[in-house]
Amino acid sequence: MALPWAKRVILERKIARWVWEEKRAITLPDIAEHFGIDVPATRKIVRSILRRTDGIKCSLESRQDVDNSGNKVIFESLEVHELPDSYQPFIRS
Repeated sequence: MALPWAKRVILERKIARWVWEEKRAITLPDIAEHFGIDVPATRKIVRSILRRTDGIKCSLESRQDVDNSGNKVIFESLEVHELPDSYQPFIRS
């Protein structure tokens, strides 16, 4: 699923904020399910989050596991350690 540039940027910010609010590492299939996009598109968006230079500090962890049918599967998890103020919602006072 190819996403337009503006939608991809908005999803980057929403995903980063959601993972940061969860305070734990979230797997890519869980992110895809939460935002209603497929896993390959999620993988591209997460990779672009990792390349951002606006002050976000995050990491992508990969681990290999065996699923129920005995196949080796790689699980990738995104964890956001620090989020800049520009990602915080604007609250009018």
